[in-house]
Amino acid sequence: MFKNKKNEKLLKKINAKMQYYRDLSDDQLRKQTVRFWNSENLESEIVDIVATIREANYRILGKFAYDVQVLGGLAIINGDVVEMDTGEGKTLTATLALYFEALKFKTGVFLITPNAYLASRDGTEMGEVFKWLGLSVGIRTGDEEFEDAQVIYQNNIVYITNSALGFDYLQNNLISEKKAELPQYFNFALLDEIDSILLDMAQSPLVISGNPKVTSSLYRVAQIFISFLVENVHYEISMDKKKVWFVDEGIRKIEQFFSVDNVFSNEYKELLKHLKLALDANVIYRRDYEYIVDDGKIVLLDQKTGRTMLGTKLQNGLHQAIEMKENVEITNETAAMASVTYQNLFRMFTVLSGMSGTGKNAKDEFIETYNMSVSVIPRHIKSSRVDHQTIVFTTFSEKISAMIELVMTKHKIGQPILLIAETMKTAELISKILLANNIQHNLLHAQGLQYEAEIIARAGQLNSITIATSLAGRGTDIKLSDEARQIGGLAVILSEKMENVRIERQVIGRSARQGDPGETYIYSSLQDTLLIENPDKYLQRYQEKKKHKKMVPITGYAKLRAIRAYRKRQLLNEDSSKSARFSTLQYDEVMRRQRTLIYEVRYNILTSETFVKNLITSFKSSSTTEEQKQINMLESFLESLEDSQKNIINMYRVILLRSLDESWMEQVEILQELKSVVSDQALINRNVLFEYNKLSIEKYDGMLENIQRNFTINLKNSEIDLDDLGKINLKIG
Repeated sequence: MFKNKKNEKLLKKINAKMQYYRDLSDDQLRKQTVRFWNSENLESEIVDIVATIREANYRILGKFAYDVQVLGGLAIINGDVVEMDTGEGKTLTATLALYFEALKFKTGVFLITPNAYLASRDGTEMGEVFKWLGLSVGIRTGDEEFEDAQVIYQNNIVYITNSALGFDYLQNNLISEKKAELPQYFNFALLDEIDSILLDMAQSPLVISGNPKVTSSLYRVAQIFISFLVENVHYEISMDKKKVWFVDEGIRKIEQFFSVDNVFSNEYKELLKHLKLALDANVIYRRDYEYIVDDGKIVLLDQKTGRTMLGTKLQNGLHQAIEMKENVEITNETAAMASVTYQNLFRMFTVLSGMSGTGKNAKDEFIETYNMSVSVIPRHIKSSRVDHQTIVFTTFSEKISAMIELVMTKHKIGQPILLIAETMKTAELISKILLANNIQHNLLHAQGLQYEAEIIARAGQLNSITIATSLAGRGTDIKLSDEARQIGGLAVILSEKMENVRIERQVIGRSARQGDPGETYIYSSLQDTLLIENPDKYLQRYQEKKKHKKMVPITGYAKLRAIRAYRKRQLLNEDSSKSARFSTLQYDEVMRRQRTLIYEVRYNILTSETFVKNLITSFKSSSTTEEQKQINMLESFLESLEDSQKNIINMYRVILLRSLDESWMEQVEILQELKSVVSDQALINRNVLFEYNKLSIEKYDGMLENIQRNFTINLKNSEIDLDDLGKINLKIG
């Protein structure tokens, strides 16, 4: 429970100011922004600032923040993760903090959401309040052109998606002209559904890909070889089925098949790389689970939402290995030009805060990784939700049959139903059964995701049945119709226990918002994923014994044992995911340090003539005689033109940027491959992080030498000519 004596005292003072601000005219209230804007000590003005935005929300939106919402806003200003139950008004709460931070930082203040619909909706609705108070508001969903972002980022407050912000950051460090730069100031970030962004998406880096590479011929031979291998004889799979590796017998078979003495030697590193890619493609990546084949193309799937990840490709040849496995056209590999994880992207902000309905389940990780405390805000109205006991069946088919029976019973009286499946495959199965019974419903699937938020928002209407995955439509309020409220509210039905407790709480929290009625059901079976991945011998014997007794829920000790087994697996999943995120962060810390240094050099090349001159002087001192002649020849030509010094600097600037980008692009790819290589060394008890750090430093030193080498090559391949208007054109072959 939220206990912060300082904030509670502030709340009393804010409430004491309520009538004073209510009595002000509109003009007088708007003028408060000017007063705060020029204040030299905003912290001392926090009571009046929050009271002002609270009153402005009331006048523009007709919404006056409850005391608990004010406490939430104050906690966000403190840089906390605020846990507020679904429907408790996080959107309004956010405005209290955003107004304060915009007055403090002037620009670089972001409300970040994983959903473009929510960024647009909230930015439009709440933006009216901020604009009324004299602040500017921008909205960036990712659909706008990069050039348009320049104007958007200049606003006092920006509502934006996490992916748009990340790609803007990467793109901003690939520009070749200062005038194209985005005014990116990472001052304050408020992450809506923070656990979704910083936890669920933590291991999916944002990558901008560039120049295509020549496709290797080794993909085909590797695929042929893998087809001969046998699990637990030639390779083994980790318990979570996310890693696979060759065992000794597999290595012997490789060396015998390809007639090599030592496949680990440098001579055969490309062969081993492609064999490992083929193994991953065939064992770890499953069709219709991790990807689909659509019109002869491999399209990745988001495991939790069923979303197709259009435009996203696996890196380092893995996408091509899957294409070979599925016998579709092999696309060109592309080099990763830039990459960043959400973990490191958001750690750049001066102040980071967040909102979630399920923050406390990850409170230790938030404090350890981001130095953010979790403040649990009490509900404004006590929940009237009825959570029914988990129902456990022996088999998957029994569970589905019983669940469909419940759906049909609820549907007869018109009660709205939100049916949550753990995977898209289960969701589609339930949909087919309902269709066979002529029951109309909405299925959130990959082809209809542009309507996701709207469908979820309408899930509380009379006779509505909505089938979705656990994360679909997250952050969207489900509002009940009056008729639905009279017959029990929204019934949320889970098709199985969720992967972890945090996601389960989030799903259950969609029912009974703001004091509305509602109920939840969880159906499970001994054949569910959680128990298959964490087998229990007693339950296995029980399942064999009871397999002929159909449609009877498990009771007594067997049920208790199953519930414990589910919980044990959920805890294991949470620990495993946390460890994986921490490992990702450690690896990415190496790239973060190198990326920061390179982007700093790049910025100096773009903005400082002195820096460019010093760098060229350094390069010249180590150039060969032939290279010196090339440099002198180009400089002599440019000196004969107007603005000769400016022309020379611009020429060097373009060549330096090209050389730096080529070298960094190669380094990004090397680090990605390096991570894959050293990860395999964990199987032979090597200190993988130490190995990765050591090798990455060696590669970084090599990259610095490569920048100068690329500069020399690009300089030799440069051609300068004048167009009809006398403008200089520089071409690098």
